[in-house]
Amino acid sequence: MPLSNRAICAILFQEETPGKFVCSSCSRTYRSAQGFTNLINHLRRFHPSNEAEAETALRETNALRLHIVDARTNDIFRWVLLVVMERLTFSFCERQLVRQSTKMTDISEKTLTRCIMLLHQHIHGRIVGVLPLKFGIVLDGWTCGGRHYVSIFAVFDDSSSHPSYARKDDDYFNDLDRPSRRFLLLAFSPVDDEEDLGAQSLFDLIADTLSRFQRPWESMLFMVGDNCSVNQYIGRRIGAIPLIGCARHRFNFAMNDFLAPDKPLLTRVHAVMKRLTTIKCRAMLRKLTHLAPVMRNATRWSSVYAMVKRYTELMPFLLKIDHGSVADYDLESYLLSPCESERVTTLCGDLEKLNGVTQTLQKSTLTLSGVRRLFDHVLAEYPQLDARLGTAATIINNQPLESGIVKLQRTRRLTLPSARRVRSSG
Repeated sequence: MPLSNRAICAILFQEETPGKFVCSSCSRTYRSAQGFTNLINHLRRFHPSNEAEAETALRETNALRLHIVDARTNDIFRWVLLVVMERLTFSFCERQLVRQSTKMTDISEKTLTRCIMLLHQHIHGRIVGVLPLKFGIVLDGWTCGGRHYVSIFAVFDDSSSHPSYARKDDDYFNDLDRPSRRFLLLAFSPVDDEEDLGAQSLFDLIADTLSRFQRPWESMLFMVGDNCSVNQYIGRRIGAIPLIGCARHRFNFAMNDFLAPDKPLLTRVHAVMKRLTTIKCRAMLRKLTHLAPVMRNATRWSSVYAMVKRYTELMPFLLKIDHGSVADYDLESYLLSPCESERVTTLCGDLEKLNGVTQTLQKSTLTLSGVRRLFDHVLAEYPQLDARLGTAATIINNQPLESGIVKLQRTRRLTLPSARRVRSSG
């Protein structure tokens, strides 16, 4: 980005008195009460290379402490942003049509790769500088293309990132959110030995990540992760990291229990949706509505809600299909009875409420106390979920620890027995 006239004059001239400027190169004096026309004309006449001289002086001294980025650097940043955020291959920048269609200056794959690696090194140094001596970690996993990746986030309280606040509403609890909570991605990679996804492999990955950021094992105060056997084993080991189970993962188990009695009905709804996705049925359905069938995903209960909701939206149109079309498209054995459709409608209402709980659990600022209040609200309407969502649920890895944290977040004092249980568990 070219320097402005104001910036060039501020670098190459010295202001002796208000409105009187002296050239730093030739000591000529000019008056410029308003604007910089006289000064710029002098530079263009006697110092043709003034822009280059100003940029050089800025890089060496930056007396004005300006944050000025040249055009080439800005273009490189935009290339990196485009490739990374859109998940494109590094060779994308060398495609002829791409170069013809962008205003950014050309860049090679080799240069782009080098810039991304330099950016990674810079960010690594920034993280080392801001990472506190004590923090928690959040673990998550993702499988793609036959490889399992583990992400490790550092989580800590940073009051400078968000001002503290307290709402005065009578119907709002101030222990629900922690707006000053901050997350930093430390690692996103497979474990070293992918044939062994046990606790030791995860231990090694965490230790290696900490060493890269110059932090000892003792820096970790707690760990947040899914309630799987590996994480629970880490949380129960002597001298290991106290584990706080993922509330959303726990809620998914509760929803599986909630949906279990209606499993045959949901199988029927899934069969209807699958039948409607055939080419002939889709062509027939498009004549009635723009809505497309939606099928469930076995790993996410929220997809069951999406499927049930779409079925209730398609019901009025399914009733419009004449008997001849039902026979032609072999739909008779798939369509639900009136009683089954009524049950689906009722179930959709329940799932709509519970889906709101899932969305709330995804908030990054939600506290354990907020989770407890949310689960208590769910149990008031669906008490059959107590085995999963109750305070004494067996899925909770460290009940005394989580109970103690909730009390502290609600500014309550721990009783002596509770304090002893928390101390022994952590």
